Amino acid sequence: MKQDRASWSLFMLTLICCVYFMDRAALNTVGEAVKKDLGLSDFELGIAGGLAFSVVNALASIPLARFAERFNRVRIIAASAILWSLFTALCGFVQSFIHLLAARFLVGVAEAGAPAPSQSLIADLFPPERRARALAIYGSGVPLGIILGAATSGWIIENLNWRIAFFVFGIPGMLLGLVLVMTVREPKRNRWDAIRPGASLSLVSVIQELLRQRAYRHLLIGGVALYFVLGGLLQFMHPYILRRFEVGYSDAALIFGVVIGMSTFIGMWSGGFLASFLQPDRQLLIPALAGAIAAITLVLGLSESHMYGSLAWLFLCHACANAYFGPLFAQVGALAPGGVRATSVAFSALVMNIIGFAFGPLFVGFLSEYFSAGCSGGTVLKDFGCGSEAYGLRLALIFLSPFLLWSSFHFWRSATSGKLN
Repeated sequence: MKQDRASWSLFMLTLICCVYFMDRAALNTVGEAVKKDLGLSDFELGIAGGLAFSVVNALASIPLARFAERFNRVRIIAASAILWSLFTALCGFVQSFIHLLAARFLVGVAEAGAPAPSQSLIADLFPPERRARALAIYGSGVPLGIILGAATSGWIIENLNWRIAFFVFGIPGMLLGLVLVMTVREPKRNRWDAIRPGASLSLVSVIQELLRQRAYRHLLIGGVALYFVLGGLLQFMHPYILRRFEVGYSDAALIFGVVIGMSTFIGMWSGGFLASFLQPDRQLLIPALAGAIAAITLVLGLSESHMYGSLAWLFLCHACANAYFGPLFAQVGALAPGGVRATSVAFSALVMNIIGFAFGPLFVGFLSEYFSAGCSGGTVLKDFGCGSEAYGLRLALIFLSPFLLWSSFHFWRSATSGKLN
């Protein structure tokens, strides 16, 4: 019975994670239509899709995670899902860049109440040896949400209007929030672990406890570099497909859903599965190796002139880049004081989101505009296509590859820094 309850709880949390990323992916797939309708630049699109959401989301996650350490996590997640769904629907009413920023700000604050409490719940539902796999299952909600969001929004844009997409995406989260609070119980905290002092630690003490560990410091730097890449790819892969291969909105959305969504699914599942065969303190070797492969395949994919060849390489790149999820967050939980997992996850997410997800899209957007406007890089850059919008974005995305190698190096250092505390 307890196992059935844990499985149902994980299923519901995975569905909410799916809706979470449906709502987040909404702007990624309707972004090009929003850009043209509201007269935005790539840089402004990067702000709306990255900075406006990620910074407030990360900052709000800390107080909400501290709240979750003391109060019912199920109710916090349910309330968060209902609120972010309402604010997602609000995005359908925006009339300017400022309106869009304000709406994304509200979505970011509301969505901050789900990830850290969800991962804290999973840690109390499953024993340590099963957590990486359970977190990989939970993380499968990310690609499912991207696929459903991309396919749905692409059809809506081509047949109706981009504003309708936001209205439609506001419905599932409200329903799931109600079902969650009615069917899932709050589990006993720290049931599988010997509790280390931590439940009563201040936020500063929790951060000090984490940062004093060399394995965690390398994990955090690697996560920041990886999120920088993933943020840029998530925001600009759909515009890249539209501009490079000149396909329609629905076709581009479907391709985006397959390349980003399915590859994320495969990467997260594979990473969690392979990590389960390693000792807990060695599990980050999986994303270390996968990240190096992703760096190579990103360059190959963006350099390939044929659509199917390019998409195949990019699919492999994104799958390898997403092998991190289960190993990384299982490691965060293992390194955190027993009573403060939600806060530890929230702090890690705050740093990775503020520096990575927030500035990755800005980086790509800035370089895209620079290269699209024309540059003085000489014959090599001009032959590559410098000066056109499609190839400007293509070149900007290639500049993400060194960050994948940087993340791999630090994941390797984290995995070889010694046994977990």
